[in-house]
Amino acid sequence: MEKKLITKFKESKSLKFFKHGLEFIYVSVLIPTSVQAAGFDIDGGARAATAPLVAGLDTYWYTFVLIGAGTFALMGEGDPKQRIVRGVMGGIVGGVAKLALFGMLRPSS
Repeated sequence: MEKKLITKFKESKSLKFFKHGLEFIYVSVLIPTSVQAAGFDIDGGARAATAPLVAGLDTYWYTFVLIGAGTFALMGEGDPKQRIVRGVMGGIVGGVAKLALFGMLRPSS
């Protein structure tokens, strides 16, 4: 009789919900507190992750714009005038993307 009750309790949905509740508490409360207690520098980690990308964009942004313009000009159909217009639009899109990335990745200080 006791074994049947234990088996039923182990297979019950309420136990599964209880386990998921404990997992949620662990993930949402204990992990962030342990990270904070360990003294991790989140801003420094974000800076370290984005610094190489910003340096590469600073150095080679014009190459990205030319690649974008050339791709827009070569891909697709149409006469040479349409391709030139497409290339100019590709250059504009590349420049806007560069400005957007710099705006997002550069520190605001």
